[in-house]
Amino acid sequence: MIDYNYLKTLNERLKTIEQYIQNVYTFYDDLLIKQLDDIDNPMDDFELSFKLYGITNKKDENALVFIADHYISNGLGYIGDECIHHNELGIGPKELNAFKHCWLFHDMIDHHNLSLEQCCQFKDFWIDFNIQHQATFNVEYNKWLKNGI
Repeated sequence: MIDYNYLKTLNERLKTIEQYIQNVYTFYDDLLIKQLDDIDNPMDDFELSFKLYGITNKKDENALVFIADHYISNGLGYIGDECIHHNELGIGPKELNAFKHCWLFHDMIDHHNLSLEQCCQFKDFWIDFNIQHQATFNVEYNKWLKNGI
């Protein structure tokens, strides 16, 4: 059975996670851009990404469910954009279309094909942020190459 009240609450909680993702992204993006601009820092590129996992109340290996892997180095895209992310054609249960969907909620059900029943089982979420700090060292000239030069 699908608990639409729980899904509505879940959608609101996912908005809190979106805000957290925005805060982490802004902090690291600003910091890493400063490093890119620093002529003495060999970093020539970076990537920011996160993985989102839902955790159910099951007591087995199926308790942790991978939901999404997002690269956010070029911006957050739709995360936290406060737009309505549900099917504007009204396909699906009217109870589901009765509230505005945040991006992560929309992403779970429309892009990663999680069933509404699966979404009702999530009790916790785990976010795994990753920062890839990239630099190139030239052996012949014994120096770091900034931006491949």
